[in-house]
Amino acid sequence: MCVDVAVFPSLDSRTSRKAGTLDSCRRRVRMPHKTRPMAALVLFIGLNAVLVSTIEPVSDFVCFLPFWERRREHRRQEREAALLNRS
Repeated sequence: MCVDVAVFPSLDSRTSRKAGTLDSCRRRVRMPHKTRPMAALVLFIGLNAVLVSTIEPVSDFVCFLPFWERRREHRRQEREAALLNRS
């Protein structure tokens, strides 16, 4: 495993012994941890599933607020008043 010495100065002696020379180690810098694409994919899909399942109650809450009912009723009354004034 090759680790960048600038990021991990305490690993300088161990890295140079394991990887040969320090110059060859600096040419190919690797991350100090393993990548786990399957775990990332499962986490991504799980998070999306949670978000999708919680969007319906949130949209219901927003769409059925009393504010919208009052606004709809107020606009209906304005429309009726405008029709009566025109005729």
